[in-house]
Amino acid sequence: MAANNGWKTWLADASSAFLQGEATEEEREFYALPVPQFREAFNLNEDDVAQILKACYGLTNAPRRWYEKIKKDLESR
Repeated sequence: MAANNGWKTWLADASSAFLQGEATEEEREFYALPVPQFREAFNLNEDDVAQILKACYGLTNAPRRWYEKIKKDLESR
């Protein structure tokens, strides 16, 4: 893409850059049954559920989200 557009390129360490991707609203609505140790620590009932935050589960979608974001940013230039 850079060569086709005549852009200059630089080398950078981007090994964890994709971890900064943004989750969609649907991906933020994620609930799970807590493990027994978690239920005990927070005095939860067996049928209680917990909302899992992006920081805990977002890594599975991170590469796709990062690609979509960088593609959109590059194409808008």
